Amino acid sequence: DPLGDQTRQNALSDALGAVGPGSSGAVSFTTLRLVFTEALANFLPGEPNSVLVITQGPHTDRTLDGDGLQEFVASALDPNRPVAINVIDIGDDPDRPVWEAVTQLTGGSYADVPGADSPEFVAALAQALT
Repeated sequence: DPLGDQTRQNALSDALGAVGPGSSGAVSFTTLRLVFTEALANFLPGEPNSVLVITQGPHTDRTLDGDGLQEFVASALDPNRPVAINVIDIGDDPDRPVWEAVTQLTGGSYADVPGADSPEFVAALAQALT
């Protein structure tokens, strides 16, 4: 479906092009917990429901560690409201095992890419959005 006079892909590309990188993935686990909860609460039957995480890690907020995130996702899963978590991980992220685990738990996808300006990033983004 078009967004105004653009395709969704072009609109997303323009929006992502305007976003600058943060200093790290400092609160990526805690942010995902909030976003996943919101996605489950706003589940749309008959539509693909998913969350896309783009991170370069590492997660440093220790109020929720990797095991805690995996336990949260596993306990929040609802077979009547499936929400996939898709992750694009940029660079050498020590949290890779956690991201791989939550994508596997939810039937999502995981992609490790060398940089946000790489062809691999573009391919991973296109795959996550289809």
